[in-house]
Amino acid sequence: MSSTYTHTPYTALLAEWKEGMTALASAPNVVCKVGALCNYDAVLGYGDWTHEAVSLYTKHCLSTFGVERCLYESNVPTDLLVGDFSQRTTAMLNVAREVLTEQELGLFLRDNATRVYRLPV
Repeated sequence: MSSTYTHTPYTALLAEWKEGMTALASAPNVVCKVGALCNYDAVLGYGDWTHEAVSLYTKHCLSTFGVERCLYESNVPTDLLVGDFSQRTTAMLNVAREVLTEQELGLFLRDNATRVYRLPV
């Protein structure tokens, strides 16, 4: 069984996106909000917020920017146009838990946003 995510033109789009994200990550003052990454997949008919799709995007962001420069975001209510909030949140958290320690998960889910947005705690 083949995956949607291994077929052209999807692989070309993904490669272009990765190249652009890598270029952005080279600027030390840029942070990455990680969320809504699979909306384009759904709109273009490539798939939905599956574990595989979320992994492709999330792992690239985390490895390229580093966890200290990534923030989780839900993008609600816009995300609701192409999917279920619970499914999206669960998929993102499952992927994040695969690659992050508990301390890093805290950075990704809370602490980085507090720092970047200068929120009072």
